[in-house]
This record gives sequence, C-alpha cells and structure tokens, in this order.
Amino acid sequence: MTMSLRTQVLKKDGPRRNSCSGGFILNISATLHYTASWYQIHVSAAKATFDALTRNFALEWGTDYEIRVIGIAPGPIGDTIGMRKLVP
Repeated sequence: MTMSLRTQVLKKDGPRRNSCSGGFILNISATLHYTASWYQIHVSAAKATFDALTRNFALEWGTDYEIRVIGIAPGPIGDTIGMRKLVP
C-alpha cells in the first residue's frame, strides 16, 4: 500500500504533483567501504548500498523530476573514539 502511494506521488504527471519542480537531496556517507577493514563487512555493505542508491537517484530523479541528489563522503576524523577503535 505504501509503495503504491509513494509511486503516485513521485510519478512525473501523477496525482498530487504540484507545479513546482526540482529540489535537492544531500546524502552523507563515509569512506570506510572504499577499502577492506577487519570486522566491518556489515558497515561496508550498507555504505556501498547507500552510495549506489545515491548515484541511481541522481540519474533517475535528476532527469525525471529535476531533483539534484548529491553524495558526500568526508574522510576519517582523527582523534575520535571511532578512529581509535579502527586503527591499531
């Protein structure tokens, strides 16, 4: 039910589409999945999926709905708990 409703909202000439077009979506990811890391397969898979969705949404929604989808991935932030756990 939700998927059908969502499809109608996003359809280019579908119901509930107003005259305004365009927009901007900013997805923030990480660079952890660019290289292999011990015991991080679940995080790497999720990040890679997220990046693939971002690229595909940019292609499809940019063309059909004039929505810009941008993905950024800041590098590791030194001197944080996360870095201390990942770097031996």
